[in-house]
Amino acid sequence: MNEALVNNNIHKSWNHGIIIPILKKLGVNGELELYRPITLLEASRKIFTRILTNRLNKYIKENQLLKGLNVGFQENKRATDLGFAILRLNELCRIKKINFEMLSLDVAKAYDSVSWSLLERSINRINIPSSIIKVIQKLTNNRTLQIITTYGLTPKFNQNTGLSQGDIISPLLWLIVYEPLLLRIKKEFKYIDKENNIKTSMCAVAMVDDLSLIATTKERLQEIVNLTASWFNKTGIRVNTNKTVYILLKNNSEINWPRKNNEITTIKNNHDNNEPLRILGNYLIPNGNTSSLINIVKEITKDIIKIYKNRYLSDKLIIYIVRVVIIPIIEYKLTGHILTISEVQSISSIYLKLLKHGLKLPSTFPLPILHHPQGCKVPMLATRLETIAINMMLRMYNGEGATTFKKLAKELSNYTSKIIKFPGEVLKHPSLITKKQSRTKPNIGRLWIIYITNILNRRNLKIDIPLVGDSIDNDILDILIKPLNNRLLEKMVESNIKKIIELFRLETYNDQVKIIDYPEFRMKKWYQAIKK
Repeated sequence: MNEALVNNNIHKSWNHGIIIPILKKLGVNGELELYRPITLLEASRKIFTRILTNRLNKYIKENQLLKGLNVGFQENKRATDLGFAILRLNELCRIKKINFEMLSLDVAKAYDSVSWSLLERSINRINIPSSIIKVIQKLTNNRTLQIITTYGLTPKFNQNTGLSQGDIISPLLWLIVYEPLLLRIKKEFKYIDKENNIKTSMCAVAMVDDLSLIATTKERLQEIVNLTASWFNKTGIRVNTNKTVYILLKNNSEINWPRKNNEITTIKNNHDNNEPLRILGNYLIPNGNTSSLINIVKEITKDIIKIYKNRYLSDKLIIYIVRVVIIPIIEYKLTGHILTISEVQSISSIYLKLLKHGLKLPSTFPLPILHHPQGCKVPMLATRLETIAINMMLRMYNGEGATTFKKLAKELSNYTSKIIKFPGEVLKHPSLITKKQSRTKPNIGRLWIIYITNILNRRNLKIDIPLVGDSIDNDILDILIKPLNNRLLEKMVESNIKKIIELFRLETYNDQVKIIDYPEFRMKKWYQAIKK
């Protein structure tokens, strides 16, 4: 390996790969586009490229060479964090009654489209040592491939362009290739909407090759698209406009995608704003109505239960399936969204029926015992969702990319305080604001800041918020959330971080389990059942 670095001399076997076509979905009848080609490479080459990738990552991080909003395959960066920020940006646009436009691009065969000349220019731009550049060139050029088929291996053929799908260093090289485009957009379109005081620079966000362009007007989005299309046309990387999704809050519209030779492809807004769209690890619902996502989660949960319902499973195995399989899937789908207690209960009741059935318990068996540490230790779904919400907020507010999120969170809380009025004391208010309860904004949906505040309040982590007026009486009192500003988030990340994390880590069930409330004779009966 040192020989390869010093003399730029690599073994011949490192430039040979075997492609295994993997089905993207069932029911394929020979359509090549429905197969995902994965290249199997020499194991020693992967060890070498892993070492090389680690060194490059360290060099890039120390010198801050990747400044674009691309969260793919980077330490301390998660796609779900950026997806969560997009959800909050969409929420802010709904509150402000301004448009939210986003174009989610589908890049066709991204890795295969990268030429060596493009890769070389991109690597030279960040001043990577010449010896490493020469080794990357050796690994990228003069490759031979074979494909595994039903009838054996195909004859060898040459591939002198593109990045290997199975190579460890390929994602990092793609980030380096994508960086100039993201920086150019960030420089020319500094703010989402300066006129409406949305000063976050999230005009272009990416997860490896998945790129989303965001604006508040069609004209501004078209300018960003023109710049992006120009870069794609010059680099020879193709965008699949048939799979590209265009969404907006106000009025159906279309966007133009310029191609080479002055050709124009029209992308129409065909997405239903009531339906969830998966963006960077989160599900975005443009109009904020979570009912469709809840129905999807219920159907997925029912499908999983059908697999196990008629099988013989031990009590330990059925508890394991609920805790490790079902609940994490539900959590992933609902990350970043705000649900009422009744909505959470309607979802959890589905898998709790499976749990009772598997443990051979009657339907009247009290749920608190299933959740209790001395019972089945099945976590409450509402508690898990609240824990994820706090952990995500803490991580984003303290990790890399925090500056971008702070601007968004501050504007979200500031504007909420100026526009939305609530009856009663804010900390005693329900954990979300429905259409009926909000007297000044009938179509704002549910607010994240209020949700977080109430989660902390229920755990006695008080946020110091001065109230309007000298005292609170029984009459309805309009209280602005202006004192929140950014103080809520600041309080969370100052001296209370360890306390908050420890509290959620050691979450007890005192709020949910009230065994003494049940009649004594019933409790004796259930305790006897548990002992048996």
